[in-house]
Parts: sequence; C-alpha cells; structure tokens
Amino acid sequence: MEDLSRQYAVTFIDTPSGIPLEELELYTIATHQIIVLELERVPKNEIGVYIYNELEKYLNLDMDGRMEHGVILNKVDKLSQKYIIDYIEENLEIPVLGVIPLDGAVVESISLKSPFLFEFPHSDASIALKDCGKVLEKWLFE
Repeated sequence: MEDLSRQYAVTFIDTPSGIPLEELELYTIATHQIIVLELERVPKNEIGVYIYNELEKYLNLDMDGRMEHGVILNKVDKLSQKYIIDYIEENLEIPVLGVIPLDGAVVESISLKSPFLFEFPHSDASIALKDCGKVLEKWLFE
C-alpha cells in the first residue's frame, strides 16, 4: 500500500466501520483520516453518545497522534445539523468537512441503479457532496 500511495497525490482507502484488525497497518502510513458518520438510524437522544464513541474508536487508531482528522456527516436531518457540527467541533475539536443531508434523491437514484450526482445533480445531497469535495481539496492541499 505504501508503494502504491507514492504514485498518486491522494489515495483514499475506504475501510468498513467494524475496522478489521488486518486493516490496522494502513493507519501507520496514513496522513489524514476522514471519518464518515451516518446518522440516519441513530435515535436523536443518543446522537451525542454515538458520535463520541465512534470518533474515539477511530481516533484511537492514530496511536502516535500524527494524522489530521476530519468528519463528514451523512444522512443528517436539517434541524439537527448545527447542533451536531457544534458538538463535534467544540467538544471533540475535529473539523466537520461536510454534511450530506437526508435526501430522497439518493433513494431514488438507488432504485434507478445510477449515481445520484448524475441523476439529480441539483438535489440537496448532490450540492452538499460537491461542496464537501471543495472543502476536502482545501483541507488536504492548503
């Protein structure tokens, strides 16, 4: 993986949320960690605990404390976005790089078996994902 990563400016590695032990060696060469939290199924009264536990799990993989960490929130209802962003940035001191809202266009694109960015480029989720890409570019390269 280290040899492969030298061939590109950025190499994204998507690991499952269960973090299998065989993947841990990736964290010894990674420089940035983007934690995607999917909040759709988390009960509102448990969001704070869920976020804290999930972030702690991933942050503890950075054993020597050398990585930059960021969060992307996925499937978030508009009413709780501000509260969640403030909680993460103020209490856990991790930047929120993007928020992808709950959007019916995503479900519709799944039924069409086509990416929602292509099928619904002006949907809330598409716009948020594009904005997230711009923020990531700045975060990684500036």
